[in-house]
Amino acid sequence: ELLNKMGAKIRGAGSGTVTISGVRRLQGTDHAQIPDRIEAGTYLILSLLTGGGLTVCGVRRDHLHALEARLNEAGAVIQEGERGLSVSSPGTRYSADMMTAVHPGFPTDMQAQWMMLMAVTEGSSVIRETVFENRFQHVPELVRMGADISVRGGTAVVRGVKELKGAPVMVSDLRAGAALVMAGLMAEGVTEVHRIYHLDRGYERLEDKLRAVGASIERIPGPAI
Repeated sequence: ELLNKMGAKIRGAGSGTVTISGVRRLQGTDHAQIPDRIEAGTYLILSLLTGGGLTVCGVRRDHLHALEARLNEAGAVIQEGERGLSVSSPGTRYSADMMTAVHPGFPTDMQAQWMMLMAVTEGSSVIRETVFENRFQHVPELVRMGADISVRGGTAVVRGVKELKGAPVMVSDLRAGAALVMAGLMAEGVTEVHRIYHLDRGYERLEDKLRAVGASIERIPGPAI
């Protein structure tokens, strides 16, 4: 999109073949970067977790089709307004299976957050990770907090529990960190999330945004663990 606005001739974006016809020169233009669909998706899941009420602004809905389909299956009601997408819940969440896939499928970077949702949703769900190996490192930390999750190879079976308990947990990667923060917000008691430098790679002012909508969360200065 940027290059074409600058005078390039590129066709086929989004398909299996991209055709580029060379031009002699490009010119300057104005262009806005796309919103982060993973950050947006994290907040949409969090809204369903907490019963709804969040509006996620500046969202490209066409980048979230796979996630929206799963959220609808889980019982979410999604509405688009002038400011962005809002997620509400009729009161009951439903377990929903999920399989990660390359774009435009369900993104692997939303797998941990989805697992967190299913961990406190009544019923059983199956999550298959087909993009990256060994991407269930957040499972032991969620289990430490009371989640009922078993892993075999690239498949996790999640049996929803009524409540999680706060505990000290360790972040293994960026998206696992997001899931553990979400778990801490849902858990009874205090949760300490360590190695949060992973989170800063993908979530700007995460604790400020969450605190602004009522979360009890604070960053404790100190050396990385």
